[in-house]
Amino acid sequence: MRIIGSKHPEPEIAKIEQDLFDAINGLGSGAMGLGGQNSVFGVHVEYSMTHLAGIAIAMSANCMVARRATTKIHSDGRTEELDNPLWFNGR
Repeated sequence: MRIIGSKHPEPEIAKIEQDLFDAINGLGSGAMGLGGQNSVFGVHVEYSMTHLAGIAIAMSANCMVARRATTKIHSDGRTEELDNPLWFNGR
């Protein structure tokens, strides 16, 4: 665990960290996916030798599933906001 903003001592790994940092913040997702310039404060890459079965990856991401809405548009132009759209039963 390193301090946020610190760089990896190996130049190749530090470049990967910086490239990921720039790419992620360049998406414009922002905090909680609501837009903005900063999505991450730091990206730290660590590595070690291991067997393929021991590879671990950790990622923390915003949960965007809670921010969705559904509106039914009728043929006459009326719109109807649906509170419970029953996503998985074909209605």
